[in-house]
Amino acid sequence: MQKVLVKFRGQNVPIQWDKDGSFTVSIMTSLNQKKFFFTDGHASFDGPDGHLIWCGLASDWVPITSRVPHPVKPRPKLPDGMVMTIQDLVEIYHDDEQLTTYEEVIKDPKNLK
Repeated sequence: MQKVLVKFRGQNVPIQWDKDGSFTVSIMTSLNQKKFFFTDGHASFDGPDGHLIWCGLASDWVPITSRVPHPVKPRPKLPDGMVMTIQDLVEIYHDDEQLTTYEEVIKDPKNLK
């Protein structure tokens, strides 16, 4: 696997690219706040200076890792039932959530352990 950055809505999104053309993307999502951000793993992410930083987030924040592509039940936003892109992933699983950043999340003390 090769770690690469791709752009999504102006943000760098770290993904693990595999030889077979699939990729893995990790997201931290808040169950109560309806927000999410992309990470490079469940326990850490690349901070602004490029170093790994422990997330240290409250239990409201849940890690999710997805391997793309993958099938889902067909629906109006994805009639063929295949999640093929980060855009598809967000529309299917995080459509009712707001994209944010780790830096924004940690500004609010209620988000920290």
